[in-house]
Amino acid sequence: MSILKNAIQAIECGIEDYHVGSDARLKSSVRNVYAGVLLLLKEKLSKLSNPKTEDALLKQYGLRALCCRRTAFIA
Repeated sequence: MSILKNAIQAIECGIEDYHVGSDARLKSSVRNVYAGVLLLLKEKLSKLSNPKTEDALLKQYGLRALCCRRTAFIA
C-alpha cells in the first residue's frame, strides 16, 4: 500500500472512530488522524525529493521536519 493510500485510510478510520463517540473511540480517532497527517507530510517530502535520490528529503529530515514549528517548506 502506498503512503498516500495509507494516510487516507488512517484519516478515514479516525473520522469513523470520531462518529462512534465513545471515549476509547475518540482517543483512537485522534491517533488515527494524527498518523494520517504525518503520512501525508511524509508523502509530500517524498514527492519533493529528486527522483534520482530515492526519497532523500524523507531520509534526511524524516520526523524532524514534520515535528518542527516551521513546516512551510512542506506545503
